[in-house]
Amino acid sequence: MVVVLHIVIAIWVIVASIRWGDWKRWEQYYPTMLYIISAGLVYEFFAQTQFHLWKMNGEWLLNHSIATLLHIFIINPLATFIFLSNYPDPLPKQLFHITKWVIIFLIVEWAGLHFDYITHSNGWSLGWSALFLFKMFPILRLHFTHKLWAITLSVFCVLFYLFIFDYM
Repeated sequence: MVVVLHIVIAIWVIVASIRWGDWKRWEQYYPTMLYIISAGLVYEFFAQTQFHLWKMNGEWLLNHSIATLLHIFIINPLATFIFLSNYPDPLPKQLFHITKWVIIFLIVEWAGLHFDYITHSNGWSLGWSALFLFKMFPILRLHFTHKLWAITLSVFCVLFYLFIFDYM
């Protein structure tokens, strides 16, 4: 069952990116897609010492490492591409857009917890995920418009989580 959920999410994101992604301007979104890939790799670097806050579960056909790479290199960058491709102009619509994406990610995470395709540990919870997502999506947009500001802010966010979760 775990394998099916990771693959279903990947297929859905690929199809959604074809349907709702701005493929005519994909090169504009590419740096931010690389940024989310880098963020996933940084998390895995810190988590490799058995200090995962969340972890993708796998099975014999799609083990933890493959499931994680599927999310890092396919699901997250394509979700970022869709998110940025449809980013609205007026502030109220922006807040709704961000909130909609946070809710989507939280529902997927809740389902993942329910079906055991993801586990939380070391004090992480859906509440922490919500806080993280409400920072992540605006930072993705900030990276799209002001890369250096987003990278600087990201360093502080990483330090915050390392401190709060007693990694340092």
